[in-house]
Amino acid sequence: MFKKKNFKRIAIIILVTLLLVGLFFLFRNQNFLRRRLLRQFQDYVLSFGPLAPIIIVIMIFLNTLIPPLPIPIPMVELASGVIFGFWGGWIIAWLGQIISSFSAFAVTRFLNKTFLSKWINNKRWSFYQEYLNQSGTKAILITRGTMTSPFNIISFLAGTSSMSWFSFLWATALGVIPETVLYVLIGSQLRYLHIRLIWLSTIILAVSLAGVGLTFLLTPYIKSQIKKDKTILQ
Repeated sequence: MFKKKNFKRIAIIILVTLLLVGLFFLFRNQNFLRRRLLRQFQDYVLSFGPLAPIIIVIMIFLNTLIPPLPIPIPMVELASGVIFGFWGGWIIAWLGQIISSFSAFAVTRFLNKTFLSKWINNKRWSFYQEYLNQSGTKAILITRGTMTSPFNIISFLAGTSSMSWFSFLWATALGVIPETVLYVLIGSQLRYLHIRLIWLSTIILAVSLAGVGLTFLLTPYIKSQIKKDKTILQ
């Protein structure tokens, strides 16, 4: 039998899904989700000239450190692919993810944990925090590589663990590859795809929701890994 907590989680996922579907049908004929918006964003970034790649990195950085901002990171990665092509866009987005994640890690590593305790000790993130404490780099690779957890939250929580700076850096560098490749690749091919931006936004939201659902499916595995790692350490 499902526990009451599981019913609540499923209900939240269903409500969020219905809300997103409702928003899609409400705004599907609106102009603000047209390719023109992407072109305007492209013109804005390119207006900085040689600094344009840095602007993409800054946007990813701000979205990680100050969530949630109006433009989510997947959309920035998508735009990076549109503007700079696959390889250029991927390198920029990949470096942006590493820099922003490492900065979030540093924030909790340097700040007094007592100052952040109310936020860090939230029960919502408790099993992630325990998984990071017990499994370290393996936890970073799994949660990032499968896109099943909020990237910025994982970075902040990792800063409270005993994980070394270098371990977090290389695990993040490898773990963010799937997400950056996915969205930058879509962006780089967007000019060849006859698809409206509203549908593309829906696909991105669907991938995000799939990640949330996969998080719940992986929760038993994560908990079993925590117990396994505890046994090895004893």
